[in-house]
Amino acid sequence: MKVLLTGSDGFVGKVLVDNLLDSGHEIDGIDRAKAANPSYRLHRIDLKDKILLDPASYDVVIHCAAAKGDWDISDTEFHNDNVVATENLLNYVRKCDVKRIIHFSTVAIYSRDVTDGSESTKIEPDSVYGQTKLDSEILIRKYAEESGIPTVVLRPSVIYGRDNYANMFNLIQQLNRALPFQINPVGITKSHVSVRNVVDVVLRFSDPFYSVNGLEIYNLTERPYYDLNNIIRIICDELGVKPPKVNLPIWLVAIPFGILEFFGKLLKKDTGFTLDRLRKFSSSTHYTSEKLWSQTGKQKYSSESELRDMVKWFKERKQ
Repeated sequence: MKVLLTGSDGFVGKVLVDNLLDSGHEIDGIDRAKAANPSYRLHRIDLKDKILLDPASYDVVIHCAAAKGDWDISDTEFHNDNVVATENLLNYVRKCDVKRIIHFSTVAIYSRDVTDGSESTKIEPDSVYGQTKLDSEILIRKYAEESGIPTVVLRPSVIYGRDNYANMFNLIQQLNRALPFQINPVGITKSHVSVRNVVDVVLRFSDPFYSVNGLEIYNLTERPYYDLNNIIRIICDELGVKPPKVNLPIWLVAIPFGILEFFGKLLKKDTGFTLDRLRKFSSSTHYTSEKLWSQTGKQKYSSESELRDMVKWFKERKQ
């Protein structure tokens, strides 16, 4: 199988590359970063620019390159990296012989505070990231309908795992300090999915023997759906520390968060504390993947084992 993979040197892309190569597949990777000694054909291309590669035949195109984050990224960068990049990719795909497309969208296209969100939940992004990912998804959906190419749109929640220094890493780092208090997590549910489960789903949909009919859209989250207290309990158990006992109300920590964010912007340094991150942390984001798992089969890796594995990596990297 021949694969065109954008974002091949990113967090998800690297794990995808390893799994695809292990299965004997051929990869054309696109990434603006310079990977160290890539064991596949890597094209150093910034997708904000036109793709000048010769047309080729691909069994599957996997588009997971995107701008993400909430620090020091302008609205223009989000638009260029998420929307313009997708336009340029599709302009190249039009010249190629492509049998299937898999596109990474996000649950951020829904509203922020959601409980039991499904694929039919109201689309209402409240961030530039969410809006530009929605715009990108719309381009993919339109092309799928026009071309008739079988297309899968995945809307993952927070992706975590080894070598990722984002949301889950920050939580593990905070809990490792063994502080007696935490920001009020009572009743908050956070959907998440490990990178290994994400890659396993992509490999299932990449299989030419797996039938994809037209355009199919799936939320991608893990089961069971843990609330934040359960996530904290698992992490603390693996860290060997006691879970925090004192819950601080949001209003109490909003002031120091605001001050730290102000000085971070002044010094042009990410302090790790912003009011937007506080708002994200204190809101429930619970999305279901019943449609996905009922159609593709059982989730391969358990959520608890994946959380524990990431904590083990966290401890290993400190040694």
